[in-house]
Formats: sequence, C-alpha cells, structure tokens
Amino acid sequence: AALAAANGVTISEFINGIIRYDFGSLTETPDLGSGLGDFNSTHNKPMIFEPVGLSGGWLLELSGGDALSAVTGTLSSADGFTERYIDIEGKNGAVRYLQNSGSACEGYNMVLFWSAKRHDGPAIIKDFNGEIKCAVLYEFPDGSCYLYGYTEGDGSDFWRLGLPDANYFRSVK
Repeated sequence: AALAAANGVTISEFINGIIRYDFGSLTETPDLGSGLGDFNSTHNKPMIFEPVGLSGGWLLELSGGDALSAVTGTLSSADGFTERYIDIEGKNGAVRYLQNSGSACEGYNMVLFWSAKRHDGPAIIKDFNGEIKCAVLYEFPDGSCYLYGYTEGDGSDFWRLGLPDANYFRSVK
C-alpha cells in the first residue's frame, strides 16, 4: 500500500503495473547464429548497425547519430522458462530489452523487444509504468538485419509494421 501511495496510484493499479517472476537463477546464453538471420554468427561478436535516413526517435538518441552495436541471446531457468533478449549499445548508453512478440513474414522474421519487461538478477519484471520503448529486429535469411525503434503509443503498431524505408539501422557485414 505504501508503494502504491508513494506512486500516486491505487493498490490495484500498482499490482497491475508491476508483475515480478522470480526464478532461482537465470542462465544467460548469447546467440551463436541459431536464428533465421544468423544474428551473431561471428562468434558472438556484436553486430554493427549503421543508420539509414534517421529523423528522430529513441534509437537515434541512443546512437547519437552514429552506429549501434547489438547482441541477442536467451535467458533460461532450470524449470524450462526461456526469454530472448537484445542488448543494444550506442554512443549515449546501452539497453537490454526482452522479447514481447514475434512474427514470421515472407522473407524475414520480426521480433519485438520492449522496455516493459526487464531482467533483474534471477527475476523477470513486467513494468508498464512510464514510457515503453520498442525495438523491432528484422532478421533475413542471408544473415542481415534491420533494427527499428518506436515508443509505444506513438501510432506505430508492431502487427502492422512492414519493412522500414527510413529511420532505422541496417547491419554491416
């Protein structure tokens, strides 16, 4: 009740806003090229993404207008729970987002990672309070990838997204 009051919400709103899943431990395993696009096929080295037609958004802010690096992987528990993650790093910081959704499209896969789910030691926490940043990873069979970012509520809808033609990052081989 005290945390709810301190955040200016009802107990019900607070419970619905933050959900915590505790595991005894979570093992982190970076991808070794197992995805459709062999995302980290170069022995777990981060993939480098160069900007394409940037015009705004949180990924531009993170990158400072320069390239981004990214690594994907999986968190797993002893009881079989798995959760895919992406670590993105730019000139202005780094983030880790967990997968929320995915879609197989003709010629590529789309994976939605978002800030509303986070990894905290042996726990996964869903927190819908504040701004929710979304990163969409487009993985192609030839190993190339696109990275596109938006903020939930800005009019973008993961299920209606196609391939971006501007304001995204493209992998460099």
